[in-house]
Amino acid sequence: MKISPKKLNLLIFIIIAAVVQIILVIHLFDKDKKEKELKKKEYRENALLHFEKGSFQFAVDSFDKLIEIDSENNANYILRGICYQRLGKFDLAEKDFTKVTELSPEKESGFYMLASLYYDTGDIEKAQNFITKTLIINPGEPAAITLAGMIFAKKGDINEAIKFYDQAISIKKDAKATYLQRGKAYFEIKEYEKAKNDFTSVVFYEPENAEAFLLRGKCFEALGLKQDAIRDFEQAKNLGNIDAENDIRRVKTL
Repeated sequence: MKISPKKLNLLIFIIIAAVVQIILVIHLFDKDKKEKELKKKEYRENALLHFEKGSFQFAVDSFDKLIEIDSENNANYILRGICYQRLGKFDLAEKDFTKVTELSPEKESGFYMLASLYYDTGDIEKAQNFITKTLIINPGEPAAITLAGMIFAKKGDINEAIKFYDQAISIKKDAKATYLQRGKAYFEIKEYEKAKNDFTSVVFYEPENAEAFLLRGKCFEALGLKQDAIRDFEQAKNLGNIDAENDIRRVKTL
């Protein structure tokens, strides 16, 4: 069928108009996407800045805005949950960490954060339940293994706790937090030399750890090394530990 020039021109116009409309829609979509990415970047940077400063409520405000446009990102919920935890809003922290387990049930991060939260709030049975789930997913994670040890220590099973700490340190040799916890466990069962060695490892990796100096000072005191104890207590005091002054006075009177 022969198309008249008039109809052909109209058809060409309609096709061109449709193509222009498609290009316009794509352009607007790309523009909206770019604007969204810029907003995500802005909110994320603000949230992290407040988080690093310890301004947790301001960080929460920024994470709220970020999650509105980036609701599938686990990291947003984890970090906002940590903010809530630091603010003492444990129910909201629990909600965020649970959301992480729902978004990524195959990953250990949400289960670990819940275990940590329940440990901090004193619900040791729930903490043990969630750290078990964490270690099923990732049995070689040093932080999770250390937390498992801390849970056993809280339950009074020091020997079992030490086994977990040993395992974590065998995986991560510079795990200062694990050395600190194992040192505390050894101290509790009066293994003062082993405790001292662990606290020495902590101050080797973290020379400004006041707690490690204080605890090593207590080991020196228990071992009868008065001057070494005073030296560590003074170092702990210089690093801001307010309890060290009492220990210094006590040891000097021995």
